[in-house]
Amino acid sequence: MQDNRMIAKAVLGMTVVAIFCRLASLVKEAYVVFVFGPGAAMDAYSLVILVPGLMGALFLNAVRRAYLSQQPSHGAAGITEGDAFGDLFLSSLLLVSLALAVLFSAIIRPLLALAVPEKNPEVVEHVLRLAIPSVWLIVPMTLVTALSSILNARQQFSAPQATHLLPPALIALFVYQWGGQSVGPDALVWGLLAGTALQGAALLGIAWRSHHAPRLRLRGYSRALRSLWSLSAPIILLEVLVYANSTVDRSMAASLPPGRVSILYWSLMMKDFISGTLVASLLLVLLPHFSEQVAAGATGELRRSCAQIIRYGAMTMFPLSVLLVVCGPPLFQQIRFGKLGPEAAVSIATCLAAYGLGLFGEFVGGSMVQALMALKRIGTLVWLGIFAYFLPNLLFNLLLIGPLGEVGVALSSALVAYTTTACNYLALRRAVGIEEEARNLRIVVGCLLAAAVMATVSFGVRGLARQIGDGSAWADLASVLAGAAIGLAVYLWLLLVYPGCEEARKAWAIIEDKLRSFGS
Repeated sequence: MQDNRMIAKAVLGMTVVAIFCRLASLVKEAYVVFVFGPGAAMDAYSLVILVPGLMGALFLNAVRRAYLSQQPSHGAAGITEGDAFGDLFLSSLLLVSLALAVLFSAIIRPLLALAVPEKNPEVVEHVLRLAIPSVWLIVPMTLVTALSSILNARQQFSAPQATHLLPPALIALFVYQWGGQSVGPDALVWGLLAGTALQGAALLGIAWRSHHAPRLRLRGYSRALRSLWSLSAPIILLEVLVYANSTVDRSMAASLPPGRVSILYWSLMMKDFISGTLVASLLLVLLPHFSEQVAAGATGELRRSCAQIIRYGAMTMFPLSVLLVVCGPPLFQQIRFGKLGPEAAVSIATCLAAYGLGLFGEFVGGSMVQALMALKRIGTLVWLGIFAYFLPNLLFNLLLIGPLGEVGVALSSALVAYTTTACNYLALRRAVGIEEEARNLRIVVGCLLAAAVMATVSFGVRGLARQIGDGSAWADLASVLAGAAIGLAVYLWLLLVYPGCEEARKAWAIIEDKLRSFGS
């Protein structure tokens, strides 16, 4: 139970910092939308940044997860051994990133020329021009990932997370200085490169202040190096599948009329503003804690943690999904922002609502992936990645992109979140079991029904308010907000009053105590 309180405290701190980081990113994206609007420049940028992302998937995230899984056993041998293992992790990552940057610099242009449809020549021109600088983004990205992981393993989460304010700030500065249409997406890519390099320098300063001066070392640790990368190898395939899905989504969207990739990119960024403050913060904290629980043999705590994640995920994610569906399209319909017109804004909101339907699956399924990773069930995760994640995403995209366009691509991601969650649940249940399954199911079904009532009430109130109103934009805004507020109130009443949920009442009591303590 104490471990779960520590997780909750760390997640809370991470969430607060992540909110500020996501707000900064959202402001940056709003400014970029104002300057560029949907079109060739933003399509090229959203495609070209897949290059360092895919390269990172080849080894960055995989080796980071392997490091966090193995660090508790090295740390148990003493601080010196733990620090040496962290230096080995950093040195090997930097060496591989430099080799990949050199290799991809020679082959990236013909690869991108094949990936981008020729019917968009302006996009092709931008992509080919920015291919080389996008490849070299992998080097500062590697430094950021390695140093953040080392600090996370030392139970430092908030300060490393705060450095994520730097890249969006530098991107906005570069766009402000050099973001005219003559430059196009160049300012975005070079701003991201400068911001990521500055973030790496800031993390290096945090590591030094925490009395750990990272060193480059590879000698004398051949066994630990082999163990690290042998565990990373199957995780690499898992991460490649994740980015292959993103590549499939955007490549299929590139076959749609110009601007559709930009719409998907912006709607995904907005969804990440929500899931990044809740889901990503939780996942970042969970792997080190789960790894420590497994290393200590405390699988009972792990089962209990997973059960609580299922319950609280249902309580929080279902109403968030409803709010996105209820509020998104009608609110965005009123937007007039630079080169972003109302039609594109509604498309962004509709894609955002489609992505938002998968929040519960993303929250619970991602947490279970961390648990299976800590248990070192990597082979199981690879098979799940192929048959429960990649292939279903490809199938759903093929089925939905024709009738629904870019909204079909977003909806496919939401559906895949639930297929992977179901399969991850079965795998974890077989590995260590899940605590109080019947109770978990009752709470999930109850929250889903309460969310359905919330959606019905919200749409009903909104429709009634629009009939009463004068048809103006402000009247429409008021009707949307009234529907959302009353629907949310009904949802909370169902959870807290009748029929009620004991976990929800406990969580509400904790929130009230925190608010009283802040007030006093």
